[in-house]
Amino acid sequence: MPTSCDDLRTLGNVMSGFYNIKSSTKVATQVIGNADVKSTAVYFYVKLANDEPADLKKIPFEDVKLNVGNSMDATSGTFTAPVNGTYFFSYTGAIVYFGDHPDLVSYVVSLLVNEEIVAEGVTDETGIQNTQYNPVHLEATLNLNKGDTIG
Repeated sequence: MPTSCDDLRTLGNVMSGFYNIKSSTKVATQVIGNADVKSTAVYFYVKLANDEPADLKKIPFEDVKLNVGNSMDATSGTFTAPVNGTYFFSYTGAIVYFGDHPDLVSYVVSLLVNEEIVAEGVTDETGIQNTQYNPVHLEATLNLNKGDTIG
């Protein structure tokens, strides 16, 4: 039976994990390759309070369904990263074009990190007759630093 981490490596155990080793008085469990990672739960689910966000402005997600970690400020519409890490954002909406639009009509949703555009969701159509619904979707996985803002 191995008596040290070096013995484990010599025996070919190179993977991270838990291994038994024999000490002078007993058999002990040794952890190899352990990274003591502590995480903070941060997730939110917000919706529009009404059906029509203002053009060229931050979307007011005033209907907060879930805000674990309290990193989403519904009043300002801004998410602030509480710790360095990788974050995933998803936006889904439906754009309604009322009436006839023979020319190109576009709608763009932008995701901003510290006021800089990093991702966009776009829907556009030509030759719309009557009323038409178009989906717009945006997803982004971002490495953020503590204090970075998403708006």
